[in-house]
Amino acid sequence: MRLWQRIYIIALLLFLPVLNVGLFMGARMIFNYNMDVTKGQASDEVHLLSRTIVKDIESLDYKQQMDDYIVYRVAEPYVNYITNKDANATLEVHYVGEKTTLQMGQQDISIYDTGDYPEIRVLELLEAPYENYQLFYFKPLDDFYKLWQSLKLVFGIISLCCSGVLAVVLYLLLYEMTVPLQRLTQSVKLMQKGEPWQAVEVEGHDDIADLTKSFNEMGAEIEAQMEQLYRESKTKQQLVDDLAHEMRTPLTAIYGYAEYLQKAPYTEEEKLDALDYIMSESKRLSHMGQELLTMAIFREDEVNVEQIDSVSLAKDISSLLQGSLREKRLKLIKSIKPVSFEGDRAMIVCLLRNLIENAARASDSGARIWLTIDKSDEKTIYMRIKDEGIGMEAHDLERITDAFYRVDKARSRSNGGAGIGLNLCDLIVKKHSGTMQFESVPKQGTTVTVLLPVQIERNEE
Repeated sequence: MRLWQRIYIIALLLFLPVLNVGLFMGARMIFNYNMDVTKGQASDEVHLLSRTIVKDIESLDYKQQMDDYIVYRVAEPYVNYITNKDANATLEVHYVGEKTTLQMGQQDISIYDTGDYPEIRVLELLEAPYENYQLFYFKPLDDFYKLWQSLKLVFGIISLCCSGVLAVVLYLLLYEMTVPLQRLTQSVKLMQKGEPWQAVEVEGHDDIADLTKSFNEMGAEIEAQMEQLYRESKTKQQLVDDLAHEMRTPLTAIYGYAEYLQKAPYTEEEKLDALDYIMSESKRLSHMGQELLTMAIFREDEVNVEQIDSVSLAKDISSLLQGSLREKRLKLIKSIKPVSFEGDRAMIVCLLRNLIENAARASDSGARIWLTIDKSDEKTIYMRIKDEGIGMEAHDLERITDAFYRVDKARSRSNGGAGIGLNLCDLIVKKHSGTMQFESVPKQGTTVTVLLPVQIERNEE
């Protein structure tokens, strides 16, 4: 059973009894009011007749007042008057003597159930000196109770109509209010089946609208995270496949050369060539492992924020790469403005080292490499590395940061490149909330520009 259906049944079980009890109590109040009015009219009429009869007797002469039947004779016209006015009403005069417990000036008003319909009875003693006589008024309430039966029927019809209208209106109202919830449920079920999140239309400004909006935001976020997880999973699988491919070639060659040295006759020159190749490929595999380990460490570690001075940073980079640049007769031209920015120094050093080493691999002996560090604006600094190397085509720039992607595979392998340096650089830049841009022209060189914030935003818990 759905939530709105349970609410509907509970609401009916609560509202319908309250409605019907309220209508019944209203009808009962009307009945009691009319009964009180009827009693009051009968009481007033009997009391008026009692006083009138006594006054009429007192208006007679003394001898007539002493007649034992004077009360009956004086009351007779009034008895006839009551009967003529209302055929159902009856007025009688009874001699009670001292038997009655009724006090003079008091009335006994009661309702007696005599069969089909009750009747109203009013008893009152005459005033002294005729207190031994009692007026007895009674009248069947058949018309009154017939009216009460009709009134109950009318209220029953009203109750039935109101209950039906309430049931229909409540059903439509609850169903309409829960339509967004049903749409949310449908979207969630579709998402469980692997289909993309379908945003539900937000209607109104109530709590259900806020819930729908929150679900839409959550669904979009989950969809984005699932897409990101899919991309990361695909990237990791591609990385594993590429790594297996990259390692297979040098390992096969190393094994082949080692087997050759073990089993085949060879000259001293062939031996040296084989050993050089084995050492070169072993060194490249070692470098690849080191780069992968560095990438794993940087990926898991948080950025160790510290103030970095551009001048000292450039000095450290020059010292670190001085030997390899001199070996290839490459000239590093520096243009360093004294700027200070926040970042992880070890990561930034690794970033610049990899970018300059990539530039060196792409450059011929005797070429120049430019390193520039300056402020782009008050909130951003830039580091630019420019070379005179082989350059790249536009389609290469789109994949240049992919792991193991090489523009010139033969040249990269011969220079000992592991193929994951720019992927590591991309990771470092993203951890610093920066961006990395590439510009290149084939055979004219490549320019890499790294934009980093001067101050890293901190997440305050």
